[in-house]
Amino acid sequence: MLPRSWPMQNAKKVVDRNSNDIILKTGYGPSGLPHLGTIAEIIRTRMIQKSLEFQGKEAKIIVFVDNMDGFRKVPLNLPKQDYLSQFLGLPLFKVPDVFGCCENFADHNINELNKLIAQFDLTNHVEVIKSSDMYLSGKFNNALLNVLRNHEKILKIMLPTLGEERQKTYSPFLPISEKSGKVLEVKIEEYKVDEGKITFYDEGELVEAEVINGKCKLQWKVDWGMQWHALGVDYEMYGKDLIDSFSVSKPICKTLGSKAPVNMVYELFLDGDNKKISKSKGNGVSLDDWMNFTPIASMKHFLFLHPERAKKLDIRDLHRYVDAYLKDLQRYHNQIKENDETRYENPIFYTHENDLPPPTELSYAILLNLQKGLRSPNYETFRNFIIKQHGELNSTEEKLVECIYKFAEHHKTESHPAPSWMIKYLQKFIDNMDGFSTGLEMQTNLYALGNEAVENKDIIDLKSWFQTIYLVLFGEETGPRLGPFFELYGKEESMKLISAKIK
Repeated sequence: MLPRSWPMQNAKKVVDRNSNDIILKTGYGPSGLPHLGTIAEIIRTRMIQKSLEFQGKEAKIIVFVDNMDGFRKVPLNLPKQDYLSQFLGLPLFKVPDVFGCCENFADHNINELNKLIAQFDLTNHVEVIKSSDMYLSGKFNNALLNVLRNHEKILKIMLPTLGEERQKTYSPFLPISEKSGKVLEVKIEEYKVDEGKITFYDEGELVEAEVINGKCKLQWKVDWGMQWHALGVDYEMYGKDLIDSFSVSKPICKTLGSKAPVNMVYELFLDGDNKKISKSKGNGVSLDDWMNFTPIASMKHFLFLHPERAKKLDIRDLHRYVDAYLKDLQRYHNQIKENDETRYENPIFYTHENDLPPPTELSYAILLNLQKGLRSPNYETFRNFIIKQHGELNSTEEKLVECIYKFAEHHKTESHPAPSWMIKYLQKFIDNMDGFSTGLEMQTNLYALGNEAVENKDIIDLKSWFQTIYLVLFGEETGPRLGPFFELYGKEESMKLISAKIK
């Protein structure tokens, strides 16, 4: 029986459509650096590819890069703003690379995408294709002539989706000016279908141009449908914000003579305030946060979980995302030992490519708060403390400790003063600590003290009780289970930590 996971079920839909020479596709616009959404789509598509391999089918992933798109605005994070402004309107692959490492601006961003693909161990699974290579080489010529022949049908699909003014000048084709080199968004005066040409005004002069060999590109919704047709795409997922676009590109693909690909709509990433993640705003958890502060596989694991639901990405919950990954990793190892077929529904099956890392019982949340309590002056001091308490570290644990130290250093928090009513309860806990032999006993005592505080009306409920303790000890409202934390931290160190906070 086929596993019920969404990649397996999506893969089955692809096989039902086409079982040979399967093409999976994602897209990237190199007008800016690749971001979390860019690599997320590639990672999730790889999960589909792996599911097809599980079902005995080979599939190719194409990452289609539209480097012929016009350079509409100069990103604020680039140097030489005035210099770059003179290239506005040119295709992205004609804009210079101000960093001097690549042939052009688009190639610089594509190079960064390739680095990301390599970091996520995906190089052998994807092929990056540039729009310019397809247009200029003539590989899209037949499809472009097909668009020209069907331009009236395509206009009937597109025009109802546009405003009144835009309808007057809209065309599927965007000619590349022979005069300025810019991508022109102009009214097409005549479609010369038999000659494979169009006429339009360029700088006041009526000119004629071929629609093939890179002399034109297509408006992107038409281009999307044309890509599916020309490349024989069987599957492409897309974000919720492109639902309307897909509904237009689908009939365009059909008009050109092909069936639109199997698709899946994924939800967008939201920050802690339920606002859309924006790299420019710096809200939520960025790609850099994942790369610097977590084992990289934990991001893949996060992306596997319920793509149809909006993903809340709050930096304050990063420890939860990693601990969920570590829990499933441990479960997967157990499933392998028991030859449990349900392991193919475990996110870990889709998360790792080659070597499976060893499991761990350590927790990101607990170790993070250990470092906040320790305030270790350097990484080696923190690592040696963990080894002393836990024993030698395996490769998973080494990476975990490294990431946690970086995170704690980058996101230092200051603890809150202990409320006067809290001091007596924490002092009682310290006084009782010598009698505890396990973290569970410590946790039980904390609950008992919390219930006492609630009964005395010092605090409204147990949730507020623990939030207050976290703020006093760590400067945050959430944290690990305190019993296991104190057990790992050690009684002596724990008593020192609490005593220092209630003086």
